[in-house]
Amino acid sequence: MREIRRLQFLFALLLLSVHLLAAPVFAEDTEIVFDDYVEGMAETEVDEELPDTASQDTVYAENNDGDDTYISNNGTVFQIPRVSDTSGRIYDFAGLFTEEEKTSLTEKIRQVEEDKDADILILTSEDVPRDAYYGTETSMRYARQFLIDNSFRENSFIAIIDMSNRVFWAVGYGTYGSEKYAGWGQKVYDLVKSDLSDQSYGRAARTYIREIERLDNPLMAAVPTALSLIVSGVLTLLGMLGFSIHHTSSQPSKANTPAINVLGYRSRAHNEHYLRTTVHRRHIERVHSSGGGGVGGGCSGGGFSSGSGGSHSGGGGHF
Repeated sequence: MREIRRLQFLFALLLLSVHLLAAPVFAEDTEIVFDDYVEGMAETEVDEELPDTASQDTVYAENNDGDDTYISNNGTVFQIPRVSDTSGRIYDFAGLFTEEEKTSLTEKIRQVEEDKDADILILTSEDVPRDAYYGTETSMRYARQFLIDNSFRENSFIAIIDMSNRVFWAVGYGTYGSEKYAGWGQKVYDLVKSDLSDQSYGRAARTYIREIERLDNPLMAAVPTALSLIVSGVLTLLGMLGFSIHHTSSQPSKANTPAINVLGYRSRAHNEHYLRTTVHRRHIERVHSSGGGGVGGGCSGGGFSSGSGGSHSGGGGHF
């Protein structure tokens, strides 16, 4: 019995010794494992941050490459179309022009661009958000941002035919956006409104290009348009015809005019009408009008922000 108890005591002592010796090792192993876990967690957090940073950079790059989004005045989120080739001049996203019209319009634009040292664009769209106030603001800003996002020159013209809002807007920027050209876009709109209503989009585009060509061109400004020549010619003929009819009807007929003694007639007329007659003179004051009055139009701002560049030449309306 004593031998058994002694063996149990020795076995327990052995277990206690082994436990005491192994405890530091386990503690050290546990500490190492914990540190590794903490480092692993730190590495995991860093790894999770990297994709976020990369994603933000990617989004920024995409925004610069054509994924910019904007909010219209009615709260609609939309994107400005990006073009891979900015050498084009007719961006007919609404499909309003024939291929022949695109070719002829582009050739004419190239000729005018050399003289004006500016980019001249025509943009059509069916994707412009609806203007909240049934105005032209959304169409105008859409056209302006198209120029900015596609990096066209500062000196530029653009006309947008917005089929969503049924709006035409023409505007010049840079040199051609100064007060010198105020009202130009409104003039273009007045000239093309009827053509747009008749769906004669090619004719309206040619008028827009022609009005750019007439800017700062005294020779063209002095030359009237074909329509004005026809109208003035018809009015002149009608005026001459009316004068001729009136003159003929006011003359007495020779058959009914009695012969008179010319010398006697002069004498009697003088004695009857001028003798014993007093002539009074009255000075009529000249009315001086205050000049400079007129109706202005088309002087509107032209960008999403003040930094995007304003324009005084813009003008347009619904059709």
